Amino acid sequence: EIILVWNSDRSILETDVKGKRLLGWHNDSSHPLRIFFSLENGLSNCLLNRYHPMIKPKYEALMYFDDDGPFFPERVMVDVGFELWRRNSDVQVGSFPRNIRFVSPRMKEAQQEATKLSIRMVTDETNGDKEGPQQPQFTPICRDAVGDKLEYNYFDFPQWVAHFILPSGSFLHRNFLCFMFHPALEELRQYVLEHPTKPDDITMSTLVSHLAGKAPRVFTRRVHEPPKQEQNRRKLLWSDNKEIWANIREEAANSVSGYFGAVNPGSVGWCAGTKFQQQKQKRGQTEFFCAPEFPALDLVPWVNEGKLGHDQCDPPIAGGKKV
Repeated sequence: EIILVWNSDRSILETDVKGKRLLGWHNDSSHPLRIFFSLENGLSNCLLNRYHPMIKPKYEALMYFDDDGPFFPERVMVDVGFELWRRNSDVQVGSFPRNIRFVSPRMKEAQQEATKLSIRMVTDETNGDKEGPQQPQFTPICRDAVGDKLEYNYFDFPQWVAHFILPSGSFLHRNFLCFMFHPALEELRQYVLEHPTKPDDITMSTLVSHLAGKAPRVFTRRVHEPPKQEQNRRKLLWSDNKEIWANIREEAANSVSGYFGAVNPGSVGWCAGTKFQQQKQKRGQTEFFCAPEFPALDLVPWVNEGKLGHDQCDPPIAGGKKV
C-alpha cells in the first residue's frame, strides 16, 4: 500500500487537476494509494503526523519519502535498504543520514570507543547475544555542568557516525508509531510544532534510537557509479531561513538531544567489518570510511550469501531448538 499523509484541507485536492487524480486513486479500493487526511482525524498540520498510529499501516515495514525527495531507485531501496532493515528491524534504517559533531574531548573519546565497539557488533556473528560484545553506550551530554555543545553537520551525509536519519529513503517498523504520540511526549511534540525548522526528523530519529538502545543503521544511497549531479531538493524551510537556518537547526539538535540527555553511538558504514573498511587520522581522531563510497551490488555484504551480515538472523526454531 501507499499512504499519502495530507496535512492540508481536502478541498485543495478537490480543486486541482492532479489532486483530483489522487482522490480518484484514493477512492478506488483496487488501487494501492490511500490518503490519510490529518485535519479530518483531529490532528493539526504537523510533519510528525507521518508517524501517527492513526495511519494504521497494514505492513510492518514503513518506507518513507518526503514530498520534496530525494527519491532513490528500487534497486537501492529494495535490494539494499529493505534487506538491511529485515536484519535490523529494531532500529531506524536509512540512506540519507546526518551526524552531530562533538566539541568536548570527553565526548570525542567516547565516540571513538563507541564506533570501535559498533564495528565489533557488526563483525561478531552472535549479533550482540550474551556470548558477543555489549552494545556500545550512548554518550551523555553535560550542558549545565561542563557546557557540552553539539555541532550540526549539514555539509554531507556521512555513512559513518550518523546520529539520525532524514526521512526520505528510510525504513521504520510500524510498532514505533505508538510512542511519538504518547501523552508523556506532549512537550516534545509541541516543541516540533513551534520550532522554525519543524525538526520532526531529528526528534523521531532520536526517540527511536533511545527506545531501541541502539544507533540507526545506514545503507548506501547508490549501488553504481555516481551520477554527474545529485538530485536537487526544494529545501522549503531552508529557503525561508537562509541566513539563520544552520544556527536554528543546530539549536534543534542540541535541544532534542538535551531533552534525552545523551547521544546514540552513531552508525557504521555499509563496509563495516569488510576489507572495504578504511580509516585515517584527522586531528588526532580516527575516522572510518568506505572505499568505494558507493559500491556495486555484489560488494554490499548483507545482500550476498555467505558475506558478513547475510545470515545474522536466527534460523527457524522447531521444538525449542534452532534448526
